[in-house]
Amino acid sequence: SSIEWAARKARKGFWSLGQLPERIQAIDKNGFRFGVGSVTKIIDSKSFILDSRLRVLLPKADPNVQIGVRFEVRGWVSRSPQSVQNDAPWTLKLKDMTNRVRVF
Repeated sequence: SSIEWAARKARKGFWSLGQLPERIQAIDKNGFRFGVGSVTKIIDSKSFILDSRLRVLLPKADPNVQIGVRFEVRGWVSRSPQSVQNDAPWTLKLKDMTNRVRVF
């Protein structure tokens, strides 16, 4: 939204922390995260893995997801289920597609 971009530019509130976005490799605990990483694995049309560390679950299919594409993502990160922890120890389930942005 334009309000968000104005806050980012002015470095207000959440955007004043100066550490954002963090590298996906730096994720080491549960909580709200804003990170950037590259797609290293596509699981299916609605899920992919960033930097072999974060499994991202989308609310709908995204044809723009391709190996090597960089995304900024934000939301609540939690430990992945045991069955997928070898592929990605952390999971981010997005409820809104605006919480992921392709970056170059």
